[in-house]
Amino acid sequence: MSHDLSDTFSQDAEIAAAEKHYQEVMLARIADLSQSQKDAIVIPDPAYHASKYSELETLDPEMGQGLGVWFRDDLDGAAHFCVSRCSHPMTGERYEGVEPTIYEAKLNVKNFAVFPNEQALYSMSIPEEGDPDELHYAPGKFNEFSGIRETLKAAGYDGIYLMEEGTLSVLDSSAIEVVEEHDPIPIFNEHVRPHLSSRHDGEEPYSWALG
Repeated sequence: MSHDLSDTFSQDAEIAAAEKHYQEVMLARIADLSQSQKDAIVIPDPAYHASKYSELETLDPEMGQGLGVWFRDDLDGAAHFCVSRCSHPMTGERYEGVEPTIYEAKLNVKNFAVFPNEQALYSMSIPEEGDPDELHYAPGKFNEFSGIRETLKAAGYDGIYLMEEGTLSVLDSSAIEVVEEHDPIPIFNEHVRPHLSSRHDGEEPYSWALG
């Protein structure tokens, strides 16, 4: 029995050491990339967040996927994303219980964690040529988005910026000042639907939003 416990403790220690090493290496790479790109980041003003729920008192970075509150600079694009996010991907029908809205906000993010792209964020990884095997796969802590978020916050970051996608999220709700809400339906129907209908042989996608 004592031998089994000893093996278990040894394995736990190895896992913890591997996780610590991975975190230290990746945080150092994130810090280098973030420093080199900080002047290239333009925070949209105003910024728009597409949501399934209206009249929220706070935009909570832990809701949804848990990697912050995502914003964009394009109201039409936010309306498109909002309508599609509130629709079943197979049927196009509106989900029950959703109240689609777009939050217009001012952002006060001080320190972005910059990643090359979405894939790098989801694995908490900035790979480099010649990396040893232990850096090829994220340890268990970083298989959960909450683990990534908490690690970045603990390192002093209050936002995330994806270079390839050009999108950003906010990790601290106090850095978000909601200005107003916009109904995405009329925006979608006026500015987005005509382009979608032409690509769907005249069929009306998201017909529930026609009113």
